[in-house]
Amino acid sequence: MTRFLTEARDAGNAVPSALLEGARNRMKQMARSAVTGLDEASVQAAAIYLLTRQGENTSTYVLNLRDHLRQKHHEAWRGHITAAYLAGTYALLQQKKEAVVLMQDYWAAVRKGRALGAWRGWYYLDPQVSQAEGFAVACKHFPELAGNFGYDDLAIITEPLARNRFNTISAATTILALKAYSDLAKQSGVRVSLSELARAGGTPSVLVAETTGLIQSDFSPQAGGLRFGLAQEGGRDLGAFYQVTREILDAQGKAVEKLKVGEGALVRLSVRNVSPDALSNIAVLDLMPGSFELEPNGLKPGRGTIPGADYVDVREDRNVFFCGLRKGEVKTFAYRIKPIAAGSYVIPPVFAESMYDRGIKGRDGGGKVNVE
Repeated sequence: MTRFLTEARDAGNAVPSALLEGARNRMKQMARSAVTGLDEASVQAAAIYLLTRQGENTSTYVLNLRDHLRQKHHEAWRGHITAAYLAGTYALLQQKKEAVVLMQDYWAAVRKGRALGAWRGWYYLDPQVSQAEGFAVACKHFPELAGNFGYDDLAIITEPLARNRFNTISAATTILALKAYSDLAKQSGVRVSLSELARAGGTPSVLVAETTGLIQSDFSPQAGGLRFGLAQEGGRDLGAFYQVTREILDAQGKAVEKLKVGEGALVRLSVRNVSPDALSNIAVLDLMPGSFELEPNGLKPGRGTIPGADYVDVREDRNVFFCGLRKGEVKTFAYRIKPIAAGSYVIPPVFAESMYDRGIKGRDGGGKVNVE
């Protein structure tokens, strides 16, 4: 209950001060109490986290709980919801390094052992509840980590709903998680729009212009479909594992701003391993700008056709480079392209991602190029 009171207060809703004070006193009792198992520890960690969000000095509580976890549970607790609450508390206390490491350990454990099946135990121990709580904490306090969440991460929260498996508390915590994810999307610069497509054809009718966060709109009985649009002001080097850069250069080696139809340009693509480990089975996905194509013999598919790549896959609208990287290693791939039509074109982002771990990724933000 204190969690929802805190969220309501932070959202600007009127919460009676006496109610909050009573909840705060109860949280202090829980933060001071002795605990045994991890489930009790998670309740205490949640109490400490909520006290910290309400401006209490919780450093002593944190130290006592951390010492207990290390002595009694060794490393097992780092994959438990207890770790997510402690990570959130560390973030609020500006202990960033400890916070990030702990949240990364926790979410890696969730990805590995996510529980989506039916739960027959006590409702408050339902993994669906703890996973949603951990997801919400990650989105609220760790935007760099949560900003890289993909479909598989979100499915941890949404699949139980799709299977019609939820109760009052799991539905409430899932709403908290999705609200935190929506708030994160607003901060990221992602903008979405919604248009109605008439059955009779014609120009789509805009229902919601580009905006951030969740959108909703009515549509007419004549609608034959809906079209969602997505736009983003992307930055560079957004991955925690790879730094990816792409340059399009003219004959003088300068970054291209304008080209003439048929004028060739050099694409130079670099990917750096900034993780603490060697990484293998990497796919670097390079989408070409619209109306651009490879120059003759500009890039050949197959094995050993370009230095550094294990294999190159050349497709109509993209090129994929497969490789591995030692710790700190940089690989650069170069090839030539040319435009075949005039206009202003978006240069799509370039992605680097592990083929077998969707959480290991990096991205370059893209850009624009004009063709005369």
